[in-house]
Order: sequence, then structure tokens, then C-alpha cells
Amino acid sequence: KAFDKFMEDKNIKSPFQVIKAFGLPVGQTIVEQAEKIQPDLIVMADHSHNLTQRFFLGSTTNHVLHYAKFPLYIYKKPEREMNNIIIVPTDFPEMSKKAILNANEIATKENAILHLVHINPKEWVYSAWGAEFYGVDYRNEQGLREENRKLLNKLEILADDLHLTAKVERTVRAGTPHVEILKIQEEQGAKMIVTAAHSYSWMDRFLLGSTTDYLLNHAEVPLVIHKEKVTENKGVQHENEYGTVG
Repeated sequence: KAFDKFMEDKNIKSPFQVIKAFGLPVGQTIVEQAEKIQPDLIVMADHSHNLTQRFFLGSTTNHVLHYAKFPLYIYKKPEREMNNIIIVPTDFPEMSKKAILNANEIATKENAILHLVHINPKEWVYSAWGAEFYGVDYRNEQGLREENRKLLNKLEILADDLHLTAKVERTVRAGTPHVEILKIQEEQGAKMIVTAAHSYSWMDRFLLGSTTDYLLNHAEVPLVIHKEKVTENKGVQHENEYGTVG
């Protein structure tokens, strides 16, 4: 009854169904319910994490991020007014293309700018032992600039091939992906980040080493995390009768 009143007070017009489930940890209970319901999207509100929670993946949101097999929308309330820009990091695999198409649909509806971002992890790193280069063995900085120019052109071709309907901007930078993506979001004042989730090893889960984990824990804006809906027996799922879990 309390939840019904909450929905009524918020003037929610969409039909909804309340499912009561009990169990700990809460994140695992949500994952189990999602397996039964097969939603198009899981919606969660992210809460602040302390250092211990980040390290041991103790938060409900982190658990659902790693173990649910469905797309996620993670709501965060920015502390300042954001610009109508949606950041979409891509490293060009098929999953990233689907995330871009999802972001394009959102951007088109909201008349937002779709900002495609690729971070080239090949960069010069200066240390106490001198200059070391990680990535392809370029002999000078000009080689890196040429590589980034080609990647920028590749982003343009990708946008054309996907027939995007939103206004598109493109950025290629060299550096550590999660750090540079967050820098671009902060510089642009973008209101949302849309990214594709990739598979995680147990070490990724334990150390929070992935780009998606970093963005979850450090970005101040909502995140949409694209995942294919996969079940063990049914393969990839695209349609269902239930809708969204929140």
C-alpha cells in the first residue's frame, strides 16, 4: 500500500506490478528476480560508496552491475545543472555499436548531442626512469597523433554506417580509458554516459579494474549500461511482457 501511494503521489501513469522478494544479499535477490521476470531494463538509484564497499563490491548496485544479464539504468542526481549532451565511449566492437544505437534513440527524443568518444590507450608515459611507450612501438609523438587522426575518421565512418539521427560530435584521446572518459564528461558537462558492458574476470570484479566500474563509482551523472539479454536456455532475448525492474 505504501508503494502504491508513492506511485500515485508521483503521478506515475505507466502500468506497474509490485513483486515482494526477501533475501540477502539484496543485490543477489534482485538478480534472481530479474532472471524470472526477464526485463528490458533494470533501473536502480546509486548511493554513495565508502572505500571498503568499492573494494569488496559490497554495494547492491555493483553486484547487479556484474551479475545481472540485462541492461541497466543507474540514476544519479548531479550536484549541478548539466548540458544536453550524452557521452558514448566506444572501442568499436559489436556491443558498442548497440550501445550507440540505444544512446542515439535517447538523444533523438531529447534533442541532445550524441558525443562519441574513443580512448586510445597508446601513450607516452614519463617516469623517473625516462620516457616509456605503452602500446604500438611508435618512435615519436607524431606517430601517436597520426594514429588518433585515423581513429577519429573511423568514428566518423561508424556514425555514418549506423545512420544516427542525433547531432553527433566525436573525440579521440590517448590515455587511460576510464580517466579520460570521465574528464570528457566533466569538461562537456554531459548529463549522461551510455556504455556497453563487457565480460568480467573474477579479478576484474575483485579489483574494480574495469572502465564501467570506475564510471559507476566516480561519475556524477546517470549511466546506461547496455547488455544483451541472455539466458542459459533461451539465448538472447529481445522481447518480454513485463518491462522494467526498479
